Amino acid sequence: MEPQRKEETTSIHGYQQAGIGFGKFMVDLAGFLTVQIVISLATYFGFSTAQKDKLRDAQCPGQLMVDCLTERGIISQTDISPLIKALEFLGLYGVKQEALLSFQLYLSTCHQSSGYSPVGARAYSSQSPELENRYSPVGARGYPSQSPEMQNRKLNQLQRYLRAAYELMYRAIQPIPYIRDKLFCVNDVFVEGGIEIINATDKGDSAVASSSSPPKKQTKPLKSYRDIFNDGMVPSKRVIVEGEPGYGKSTLTLQAAYDWCEQHSPSSALQGVELFILLPLRLLKGIVSVYKAVKLFILPRDCNLLESEIKDIIDSCSSVVIVLDGFDEYPDIDSDINSDFMEIIKGKMFTNFKLILCTRSGCLPSSLDPRTIRVRLTGFDVDARDRYMSNAIVGGSAEKANEIRQNLLKNPIMCDLCQVPLFFVMFAHMANESKDIYKCDSVTSFFKYMLHCFYSHMWKKEEEHGKVSCCTTANTKRLNKVAFNGLAGGNQTLVWDKEQFQMNVGTKCFDELIKIGILIEETFLEINDVPNASLNEYVKERHTVRFYHKLFAEWFAAHYLAELASSLFAFRLNKSLVKVNPSDLQFVLRFACGLKPSATRRIVTYLQGITGGDSYATLCILEKTGGTHDIVDVVKEMCSKRVTFDSHDNQLLQRSRIQLLNIASKNQIPISGVSLVGCFQSVDLKEECLCLSFGLQLPRLDTLKDLAIYGQHDLRDSARNILDFSGASVALGTLTFHSSSGSRSLLPQSFDEKDVLARLHKKNCKVEWYAATVGWVKLNLQTGKWEKTDGLEMADSEYRYVAREFDV
Repeated sequence: MEPQRKEETTSIHGYQQAGIGFGKFMVDLAGFLTVQIVISLATYFGFSTAQKDKLRDAQCPGQLMVDCLTERGIISQTDISPLIKALEFLGLYGVKQEALLSFQLYLSTCHQSSGYSPVGARAYSSQSPELENRYSPVGARGYPSQSPEMQNRKLNQLQRYLRAAYELMYRAIQPIPYIRDKLFCVNDVFVEGGIEIINATDKGDSAVASSSSPPKKQTKPLKSYRDIFNDGMVPSKRVIVEGEPGYGKSTLTLQAAYDWCEQHSPSSALQGVELFILLPLRLLKGIVSVYKAVKLFILPRDCNLLESEIKDIIDSCSSVVIVLDGFDEYPDIDSDINSDFMEIIKGKMFTNFKLILCTRSGCLPSSLDPRTIRVRLTGFDVDARDRYMSNAIVGGSAEKANEIRQNLLKNPIMCDLCQVPLFFVMFAHMANESKDIYKCDSVTSFFKYMLHCFYSHMWKKEEEHGKVSCCTTANTKRLNKVAFNGLAGGNQTLVWDKEQFQMNVGTKCFDELIKIGILIEETFLEINDVPNASLNEYVKERHTVRFYHKLFAEWFAAHYLAELASSLFAFRLNKSLVKVNPSDLQFVLRFACGLKPSATRRIVTYLQGITGGDSYATLCILEKTGGTHDIVDVVKEMCSKRVTFDSHDNQLLQRSRIQLLNIASKNQIPISGVSLVGCFQSVDLKEECLCLSFGLQLPRLDTLKDLAIYGQHDLRDSARNILDFSGASVALGTLTFHSSSGSRSLLPQSFDEKDVLARLHKKNCKVEWYAATVGWVKLNLQTGKWEKTDGLEMADSEYRYVAREFDV
């Protein structure tokens, strides 16, 4: 006769007090059941919609599900085979094994403690033979733990899956969308551009700070993107890689993925890193768990690793790099959902792992780990362009490379634009085929030409295959609106359902975008966690489309905005403009001005009225074609405030400001003031211009009232020419030499050029200098000596003290 045993409570809550037997198995099982698995099982066992909603909303869905399974007789003290069958059908092999092992332990405990062995014990001891080798004996807390061998096997399995997924990505680089017959490996075409650490913001010496001295960002150049992964070079576990559109942030992440996959290479920056997890944030709408994201968007469909197993593998690693690409494209960027991704960014999750967050400049998370270090991509210089041409285009032909280089230098506008890697890559590939591209003189004209090339290539291919080509593009009016609504306001939409997108834009337009390569089709798995979803619908494929690059979405969105801006209904334009964040969507505004010159005045006027809008307004003016008569009032407004050239500004922005000032001077518009912050190089008296950074020239401006030069160190050789230049500037009334951000200037102790001093004196021009410890001094234009605020001349000893820090 079987020994009598104490009646067990077959509910989880009863077990919490009893602490033994079948109740423990129920608690173990509840711990294995995530919400996703609970709903899958509920669908399999035919639970009603109301029951599934109750499970989904429960505080502990796993516990409630186990109680339901017990009440329905699906699990009992002697049999859990219906549950095992369901888990097998759903492909939840890991949970199946965990459940079998836990049930085995329950049976074993019953047998050892009282000799009682429920019917079916033998059946379960042999259902999963590998369990005996998979786990070590029960630990101190009564829970099974994986053996080191099993942990390593699972880690190696995940590594293989990741490497296979990344190889598909980094071996499919497509520099030009329509050229699909030649794909590149990222390592063959990747070229390092400029990269720097942004340390801090420093407003400089408060004693000399003024409204005309903007905050200065202190930067430190890095030799290579690989330094980002070197804790000695970038000493933080949280790194933001930021850059303007097209600066190669995503390409950098693919190169890093290549480096991780090729760890045996001496040049790899990721040697010793156990896991490298690369996730594109644009795909993660509604996804809360990082483990689910890895499962759905990186691993292959036939991978039998569960989310819980992925979590265990990641948690067991000591060296992990997580790359979240495209924070500016994250659909849940403004959501209240407390996702793993936001917790990682805040430094509240995976604190010992390295996080690389890529985003557009100006689009930073509102809550950052205070230890975060910002790294900025600054684009291609001449050497980087040459390396790319050598790697990917000219095949070592120095003559061809030199031809492209020289033609680019003849077009300063395109030369500026080609600092942007994406623009240069497309420019170089197209310039290798046609010289017409050299005629482009704005980013708008460049994009127009580029799209023309894409369509021409498509029509040519159709003719080669015997198809009749109409050589006309589809109407994109519906596409323009879809793109604008996707980008502007609220949460951005950068990935669309394929069928819905095709219906919204029209079949002809859709097919053309696919053919020319600027619309990309993607397929991935999606959890269809909605009421009444059938078992087959629960995990399904989702077919989506996205643009080759966000800039193409901005191009079409700009057409929609340009039409509004040139219409008679201003209220519609204003409603749309407030939805456009210039720091994220500057190209929408710039393209719109280039597409419809008549829209420029309205857009620029709007930008002038918002904080930080002046820089974007200047760029928009650069896009305008035709005359300037309709924007004179706009230029007047912009020049009524000081115009600053900063060494940290990009070349295109500085050039656009020069063009703005030229328009003002030629139209006799007063220019309030110009500040040169760390960018003055020299004076060319023959050309009557100031030479700035990037080889730019600021011509003599006859309506300029005030010129300020900040922190240029030793100016003794240039100062006399600066005074000469200033004397020839008709309206100039004030010339000042400032200190800024710890950088002081040194001028000559006196000036002997009587004719220069006389011209300055005749026009009553003030010349002032902040002479370090002496403070502000004023140049006496009759004696050529510096005078202090008390009217006394600066003494020789005082000048020597000022000059001492310059080793003079």
